[in-house]
Amino acid sequence: MNTKKTKKVSLLAVFSEIFQILLILFLVVFSVATFGVRIPFLSQQGFNFFAVTSGSMTPTIPVGALIRVSAINPAELTKGDIITFNHSSDETESVYVTHRIDEIKKIEEVKQMRTEDSEEEIEKKLTTYEFVTKGDANNAVDASVVLWRKVVGKYEWHLPYLGYLTAYAQTDLGFVLLVIVPAVILIVWEVISLALHLTSVSKARSNQEIKKLKKQLTEEKQKNKEI
Repeated sequence: MNTKKTKKVSLLAVFSEIFQILLILFLVVFSVATFGVRIPFLSQQGFNFFAVTSGSMTPTIPVGALIRVSAINPAELTKGDIITFNHSSDETESVYVTHRIDEIKKIEEVKQMRTEDSEEEIEKKLTTYEFVTKGDANNAVDASVVLWRKVVGKYEWHLPYLGYLTAYAQTDLGFVLLVIVPAVILIVWEVISLALHLTSVSKARSNQEIKKLKKQLTEEKQKNKEI
């Protein structure tokens, strides 16, 4: 009976560890996919994920998909590439749109610039880009061009339906249900596991002490009999 009970306890401990590992992985991956673009370090490393909430790119990218966008030098983009850009005219806001490049406008300017070592002005040639974009499902190109500094990156791939989850996680209720609640469950689980471990260790030490005392009593009784 004790052997069967020990096996059950060991099996439960294994499942508990697996559950905790999976929950941690879920929280890390889901948080990066949902909020990575808002964290400068992750965004610079290419951890940019966006939820597609409109059908302007169907059937290439379905509504509700989660897309991955890689950082890229705008000079490397070509006609036909799909890009994600900040469509907002307000620098303090972010409204991201993912459309295909329909035309690239290369703009070259010559500006007078002053060097650091001297006050002498020199002419420097600056090259910037503007992109005319269009959704695959739209009949006309977008009304405004995309400045190169507004480009977040180039579309790489997508996962269907996951965008619904990440978009929901950005709401107050969704953040609580999909991020806070799993995190609290993990913390409580860890506390319970630690408490059970400490109790087990304490019980094992108590059993050892009891065995030691019993052994000493047995030895004392044996000595008294011999006397």
